[in-house]
Amino acid sequence: MNEDAAKGRQRVLQSVTKGISASSVGLLSFYPCIGVTGISRRATGYPPHMSRLAKFAWATLVVNVAVVIYGAFVRASGSGAGCGPSWPTCDGEIIPGGLDGARAVEFTHRVTSALAALMVAVVAIWVLRTFEKGQQIRTAAWLSGIFIISESLVGAVLVLAEWVADDASAARTVMVPVHLVNTFVLLGSLALLAWWASGRGPVRVAGARGFVWYFSASVLGMIVVSATGGVTALADTLFPLESVGEGLSSATADAEHFLTRLRVIHPVAAIAIGAFTAWMAWTFGAGAEKRLTQRLAVAIVGIVVVQFFAGMTNIVLGTPVWLQLIHLALADLLWLGLVFFGASTLETEPVTVWVFSAMLWLLENISIAEKTQRSWERRAAGSDTGSLQANPSHT
Repeated sequence: MNEDAAKGRQRVLQSVTKGISASSVGLLSFYPCIGVTGISRRATGYPPHMSRLAKFAWATLVVNVAVVIYGAFVRASGSGAGCGPSWPTCDGEIIPGGLDGARAVEFTHRVTSALAALMVAVVAIWVLRTFEKGQQIRTAAWLSGIFIISESLVGAVLVLAEWVADDASAARTVMVPVHLVNTFVLLGSLALLAWWASGRGPVRVAGARGFVWYFSASVLGMIVVSATGGVTALADTLFPLESVGEGLSSATADAEHFLTRLRVIHPVAAIAIGAFTAWMAWTFGAGAEKRLTQRLAVAIVGIVVVQFFAGMTNIVLGTPVWLQLIHLALADLLWLGLVFFGASTLETEPVTVWVFSAMLWLLENISIAEKTQRSWERRAAGSDTGSLQANPSHT
């Protein structure tokens, strides 16, 4: 009987060992899908791919990009003063009557901005409640929350100070690029939040200093381009050009306003920094190991080329509103592509995370194996005792 019990225990242990080995290989091979039974999201640090959080994060990013583009329409159409010098109400009313013209455009922008801010608050709190301290996605959540607040405050200052509509003051000239730079940082933070919420690995700078220097230069260059683009867009709205020659002459001669002399900076900066960014992406991305990094590099180069033609067409056609919006949308896509490219290039597989998760799973199964072994031993001992009691002659 003891021999049969020993063989039974051996078969059980062999089965459990094979199961643990096979399951471990499968677990470690299907990153980031670590949502195995018995392993919580907090234990892994990364939720399953495209979880509800990830989907909501991407939706939040899309909504904010749409609000940014619509905000450009508010500026280009001269509707910034549609609700008067009151904020957050519209002419002192929460829901104003007679919504038409500039008032309808501005009020719609405020409603959509409030929706975007609410979505950012929800996704930021969701991340902070889901992920443990020390994870990079929490930094993205904090930055998103901070910059959506500053985004709202900058918008409020522009309205309350009446730096909208036809105002051509130096203060507005400063606040508009500040507004755009804040917007870019907000979108970049939301992009990284959605990226990491989808299960992507954290970034590590160590060992990639060469790339980091070039990438940082591109990021700073893009911020400069966005700031100068804001000034140029403001100048085009307040002092529209009738021809390309007029724009060149106003940049060199004594013009009616300093804004007309500043708008020539943006095309020059955009060409130089755009070319550098395309070169950087192609140099570090074309031969990358990950296919995603390669595709992002190609996308960046393609957007830069399209953006060049869009910018030139915008100047030739006299900066029509519809083309200004396309130009801004391309700029947003280029910025997001650059952020994703950097995150993909510097991405490290969260080895410590999934190894730790695998260890937890192994420990659980080993515990089950030990319990099974003890159960077999108790059964064998009980059988031996019963046999001795039934056959006292064996003693």
